[in-house]
Amino acid sequence: MSVVAAVFFFSLLRTLLAGYGGLWFFPGILGEAINASLAFFLIAVADGALRRFSRIGASRTEAVMRTVEYVALFAYFGKAWIEPHAALADTLSIDARLSLPRVSIGGGVGLLATRLERRAGRAASEALLWTVTGWLIVGPWLFALLDDIESPQRIATTALIGLSFAALAAALASVGRLIGEQRLRLFFGGCVASVLAVALLIPGHSGTADSDSTLLIMVESLRADAIDRRKADGAWLMPRARELAERGVRFTQAVAPAPWSLPSTISALSGMNPHHHYCGRIRAGTAVPCDRGASYIGGVLRQRGYQSAGFVNTGQLRPYYGIGDDFLTYRRYHGDAHDGTALMLSWIQRHRARPFFAFLNLSDPRWPYAAPARYDLERDEECTQCDDREFLMSNVPGEQIRREVRRRYDSELAFTDLEIGRLFDELKKRGLLDRLWIFLTGSHGEEFWEHGSLGNGISLYDEVLRVPLIVVPPLGRHEFRHGTSVASQVRLEDIAPSVLELADIQSAPPRRLDGTSLMRLVLEGSDNLRRPSVSGYLSRDEDRKYAIRDSGGKLIVSAGKDGTREYYDLENDPGETNDVSSERSARIMELNGLLVDLGFVLPQAER
Repeated sequence: MSVVAAVFFFSLLRTLLAGYGGLWFFPGILGEAINASLAFFLIAVADGALRRFSRIGASRTEAVMRTVEYVALFAYFGKAWIEPHAALADTLSIDARLSLPRVSIGGGVGLLATRLERRAGRAASEALLWTVTGWLIVGPWLFALLDDIESPQRIATTALIGLSFAALAAALASVGRLIGEQRLRLFFGGCVASVLAVALLIPGHSGTADSDSTLLIMVESLRADAIDRRKADGAWLMPRARELAERGVRFTQAVAPAPWSLPSTISALSGMNPHHHYCGRIRAGTAVPCDRGASYIGGVLRQRGYQSAGFVNTGQLRPYYGIGDDFLTYRRYHGDAHDGTALMLSWIQRHRARPFFAFLNLSDPRWPYAAPARYDLERDEECTQCDDREFLMSNVPGEQIRREVRRRYDSELAFTDLEIGRLFDELKKRGLLDRLWIFLTGSHGEEFWEHGSLGNGISLYDEVLRVPLIVVPPLGRHEFRHGTSVASQVRLEDIAPSVLELADIQSAPPRRLDGTSLMRLVLEGSDNLRRPSVSGYLSRDEDRKYAIRDSGGKLIVSAGKDGTREYYDLENDPGETNDVSSERSARIMELNGLLVDLGFVLPQAER
């Protein structure tokens, strides 16, 4: 039962370190610890049965079961150490399913542990078991706190944490030899009792069971026109997203504050514009560290008694940027949208006893547009240039290649839509939608040579800034305006204030919010608020370029000595093909004046 106690202890310790303790959170964190240790309890039962009924010798039985325990530890928790390292995870094909590399590593460590036990005694083996368990469960959380941008520093951080736990193992083994195995086990039992008491008795945050929960689904590279796009046979490309729109309210003029994921996603989670939270600045091809002191939504909601979880599928959303701060669970998963929705469904099912905020990032529609084969049956494998990103981004290819690249992107959207629908169906079947709000949006759009480029992050035109935004109220809430569209311009920064209002949080976080709640628009379809958008922070060393979009017009400014201004009349020119800046000087001055009113200090183009 030692491994059961170790897993239980470190699972509880991890939640306490994240700030979730006290009577209110106790059912959730206890359930999480029990769920994590359940498989190891079954292994312990099997161990007891083998010891009693097997004809295999006791020592051999113990060696086999100890190896099985390590295999299970690495199979269950090993992903958390591998997932932050994209190259390693891709090499080992790490996803939400069981993988041979993790099993092999666990088996190897188990064999070493049994050999150690024979040489150094059971107390040393017990110390190693507890230390490895702690390294697997708590170690990744420590890594997230110390995570750094540069790869060498990340490797050094990983090594430092590993050496710290190795030193702990040596110290515990030494203590074990002095006091004996039984007393060491009593010490570990006392640790479990202590952390259980602390988790129950510390003054934690309180909440109300009547509060609604919120699920935010952000799909990368999701263009605004994807919801209305049809396939070759006339069927809707994203029918499940349209179904969600029919159940809720759809905003047709939602604008992202940046054309790539990092700054845009943090804006949605913090309610702040990139020019205020500063995440997403690029210097010499590397993201500049941002301010982790910003009050992100996970911590604000935790103080009101909400559980917070995030599952992301891109290295751009690493914990280094503060996105996962104060989340009960925040992890990067590998695989595709099916893996992400499965993880989210499992987490929601286990934490339904208390209100929660859950964030799911789906990155399937981004390059290289490689949907699972069963959803991409029409792929033209002979189009070799369709796989050459450098060629596609530096040229405007012929119509046939453009059509094939867009078709591959559409296949990714169709697959993602299917998985979103599956998640919704499972939540409904399990009765989880009665108190759950769903926000479905994109972190940014995607260019397909409308202005000569492919991808995102390199311009501020509407194909990369406009995204869908759908708000779905809980089932049975007939007072809400189901199946309606709102044409008022809104921004991703408005999502966080909306979630805070749903949680009945009236006071703003310490930082000023740039967004305003959408709930009045959801309820009534209109309000008297003006929501101009300020977008910028390109992914190619150009945070001096920005766009202001408001009331049917958009100004794009490139600051500096060679600065330029572009103005587009979006009502008459939604494709932004005709720059009329020379004719709209008064309108340009008005839009620039908005920056002062909104509290922005941005670089201005030099005259």
